[in-house]
Amino acid sequence: MLMFAARDGDVKKVRFLLENNASTDIRNGYGATALHFAASWGQRMIARLLLERGAYVNALDNSGKTPLMRAAANGDTKLVRVLLEHGAETSIRDAFGWNAERLAASAGHYKVFVTLQKHEHRRSTSSHGALRWSQRSSGVFSALNLRLSTTMKDAKPRSEVGTPFPASIDQLSNQPGSNGLLPLRTDPCHLQL
Repeated sequence: MLMFAARDGDVKKVRFLLENNASTDIRNGYGATALHFAASWGQRMIARLLLERGAYVNALDNSGKTPLMRAAANGDTKLVRVLLEHGAETSIRDAFGWNAERLAASAGHYKVFVTLQKHEHRRSTSSHGALRWSQRSSGVFSALNLRLSTTMKDAKPRSEVGTPFPASIDQLSNQPGSNGLLPLRTDPCHLQL
């Protein structure tokens, strides 16, 4: 019941259930907690309430996704900030090797990506950490800039090919320095959680 109330944004029901000792970390058959549901459905107030009542911010579902990954993949910058404020870890990778930054970038959620990068940069206190951040971010920023600036305007209309993204794959994979391959699940229209 708590998961459905979290998904639906029913603050009264969530409060009632928590006041009557409902566990914040009970899981469904896919390993998702109420916080996963709140993150997936953009329920910031519910997420904050669950976190204040002890929900584990870095809980992994059966595919290895955290609530932060779900919020990042959905492009919810404000919810990402709430989760980061409560200690969400940005370096956790899911079963496919993707972290929250990569999920946000692959879905084209630039603001979420930058929020995650800034958070990671602030956490990095040594010059080695800053260098690592710089090296990690440069390739993703290049990919984002390339996706935003390349010839999407020349892509065929959605009705002809389904989405404009496949029409740009040849141009992206033929860029200098490219090995001709694109990352798994590059098309944001086909991103699944």
